[in-house]
Amino acid sequence: MEKEPLINYNFLLRVEGMFDLPCKSIAGFQKKQEYEYIQEGGVNDYVHIRKKPASEPNTFQVECYVGTEPDNVLNLGTEFSMPVQILIARYPGEFENPKRIFEFKGCIVTEKQYGELNAEKGEILTEITTITYQTMTCKDAKTESRKPVWKFDKTNADGNHEQTARTLESFGIQKQKNKNARLWPKVNSAKNIKNYLKS
Repeated sequence: MEKEPLINYNFLLRVEGMFDLPCKSIAGFQKKQEYEYIQEGGVNDYVHIRKKPASEPNTFQVECYVGTEPDNVLNLGTEFSMPVQILIARYPGEFENPKRIFEFKGCIVTEKQYGELNAEKGEILTEITTITYQTMTCKDAKTESRKPVWKFDKTNADGNHEQTARTLESFGIQKQKNKNARLWPKVNSAKNIKNYLKS
């Protein structure tokens, strides 16, 4: 099992089991239970704590980039038939086998807050959506696939040949030769120290 801590930017919001939304941030989700305190009648050193029904719904906020959501699935008043999931992976883009999954059931979009429009400061336009939910569960994967890590074997400059960074070839893009590149002459025109020693 992995012992390294997770990082907070490899996450994905999955809605209705099929829409993956690119988000700027997700905040405010938590598990909270309300309790009432009953004063002890005989001994005054402590109070009794009893669980009581929830008096307000749980919410979390999703900040998404405008124009990236498919068919605007986060409309105000939308009730989701399937659980909303937040997937957290250890490596970028590896959401087929996430390390942690937050699953929210009984979700309804209750509020939309539109981003600031500012002519003097150029930023990506975002919307903040408030989602109300009934229950939240947190699941951690017991096992996960680990990507190979580059190591130096003290004999070869390429190490163990386990490259973690993706290249253009991995995306199916071949490098093209630049036809307008400058061609250097075979004979060097610049003088070096040997030319001055001969003269």
